[in-house]
Amino acid sequence: MLNLKVKHKVYGTGIITDVAENYITVQFDSKSAKFLYPDSFEKFLTAVDPSIQADIMNVINAFKQTVEMQRQAAIAAHTAEKHNIEGQALQNTKKRINIEDGFGPDYNVKHLARQPISR
Repeated sequence: MLNLKVKHKVYGTGIITDVAENYITVQFDSKSAKFLYPDSFEKFLTAVDPSIQADIMNVINAFKQTVEMQRQAAIAAHTAEKHNIEGQALQNTKKRINIEDGFGPDYNVKHLARQPISR
């Protein structure tokens, strides 16, 4: 990346003079400027060499795909967790029983009220 010629929309042509972590420093005719790498190649900068520009865009697209896959995985995990919590809530609801359930099979409860009893 060092000594790579780039074009900026406002400052014109410049040369990359420093690369540090995810920042690059470009020396233009009028000034020196720091840019975020590789995001700046999406909006502000273009490499003079088209093959290098294509490589940089491939890196950007691969990064975007990775971020999108992570986002989709997080959404899927959140949805699964939400369904799991809803399922547990349904299991924890009280089961309503009838009055007949409190007596043995030989006890005649037909004359008793048929209203549900909650515990």
